[in-house]
Amino acid sequence: MARQAAGIALRDLGHPEEGLAELRRALRLARASGQEQRQADVQATLGLTLAWVGGHTARGLAHLDAATTVARGDLAGRVLMRRAAALAYIGRRDDALRDLNQVVAILHRHGDLLWEARARMHRGLILLESGQTRRADADFRRAEEQYQRAGQEWEYATARHNRGLVAAASGRVPEALDLLAEAGQRYARLGTPMLDLAIDRCAILLSAGLAADAWADTDAAVRRQDVGTRRSLKYAELLYSSATAALAAGDPEAAADRAGQAARLFRRQRRERWSARTRLVLAQAQHAAGQSGPSTYRLACSAARQLDALGADESTEAHLLAGQLALLREAGQADEHLAAAARPRRTGPALSRSRALLARALLCQLRGHDAEMLSACRRGLAILAGQQQLLGASELRAAVTTHGRELAAIGQRSALNRGNGRQLLAWSERWRATVQATTPARLRHDDELARQLSALREVSRRLDRDLAAAPQSAPGWRRPCVLASCGRPVRPGCGLSRRSARGSWSVRWAAPRWWNSSSWTARCTR
Repeated sequence: MARQAAGIALRDLGHPEEGLAELRRALRLARASGQEQRQADVQATLGLTLAWVGGHTARGLAHLDAATTVARGDLAGRVLMRRAAALAYIGRRDDALRDLNQVVAILHRHGDLLWEARARMHRGLILLESGQTRRADADFRRAEEQYQRAGQEWEYATARHNRGLVAAASGRVPEALDLLAEAGQRYARLGTPMLDLAIDRCAILLSAGLAADAWADTDAAVRRQDVGTRRSLKYAELLYSSATAALAAGDPEAAADRAGQAARLFRRQRRERWSARTRLVLAQAQHAAGQSGPSTYRLACSAARQLDALGADESTEAHLLAGQLALLREAGQADEHLAAAARPRRTGPALSRSRALLARALLCQLRGHDAEMLSACRRGLAILAGQQQLLGASELRAAVTTHGRELAAIGQRSALNRGNGRQLLAWSERWRATVQATTPARLRHDDELARQLSALREVSRRLDRDLAAAPQSAPGWRRPCVLASCGRPVRPGCGLSRRSARGSWSVRWAAPRWWNSSSWTARCTR
């Protein structure tokens, strides 16, 4: 048991290799003891750790499957809960939910109220991801009651924390911030600061357009951490959140500093996808700070290659940045990167397609194809205008406005270079008129629409916090059926659009990491 506890502690403190070594020793000792139930418990912990931070999903699931065949009684529920965590991590949400339904029943039958509460926390997080906010909140409320009866103050705080995420996903930002503040006070009284609190609060503030507040919060959270925390998995993610908040708040120097620290930590922790995405943020911050020289260009190129190798969607953004930097240096290099970023995209998120068209416009400008350049700008603006009209939630419109401004600027510069005042006015007014003409969507009460919008908000919040840690074994987690549908009508006649029934959609969350490790392990599972 001591070896198992040491392995868990090392894993959660950011030492995955040492943690795995301890857990393997613990498994050998459990086998030598001849106690099958002890062996199943240790094997389940090892399996979850292999799948979570070890990068060995198949081996981890094999250990978990073996443990479930041996475990009996309430231990069977605890082992199944760990397997559910691993399944959710790799995007098998339905399988995870099926396991968790069994877990709740098993633990309730055996009177293990504490672990039943933990299982409900797990299940609530999966329900939250699929937009079922009422069911998620019901699980979190029940867990709160059970934690309170058991005297588990820290876990009670995590339930309040998760209810804050439900409020955020439902569009109730003030309530979400109040619940997170209460959870933070409870963590502080117990002397157990929770880095996830700052990360989640940052994502909520960014989604509400409060970049300065997000930066102030994450900066203070980073400064509060002691030396012992600064090698943990969560601290690296906090640094990343701090970097993105600083960049959004217009402080690129601070963003570059935090992104550099985060990238070094992710590299030491062997979290390749996090590392690549953070290096892209570092390059963006350096570019925003006016550092557009060879070193920033090489960094952007390196991040683009790494993201390409990982099959990450962010590679488009990296190639676009590298192309924009190369335009200041060498046309041949710019052509290569812009061509990579401009690969045709008929499906996928509207913002991704608009970025590809921005790259196409810059590429055509470089090659002197003015007509094609302006066509790309018009197509990009048309995509974003449609998106802008369909999104009823104001926080989902902000990124659309930014992308449209960039595309319109290319058209403006073209008209200005030709001395065509009429076209200059047309490009100047086109996007501004679209934004000003947008009115908030006022829809009749619709439970299904509320569920779908909650799921969309939750996906957006997770993307804002960057779901870059998806395991390489599941590169297709960000399916078009999730994000291409952002802003489409949920069903014909809901008031968003007159488009055909093909526009209707259902959110299907194939989360990788996704799971922010704390949601699945540090908060609930051992």
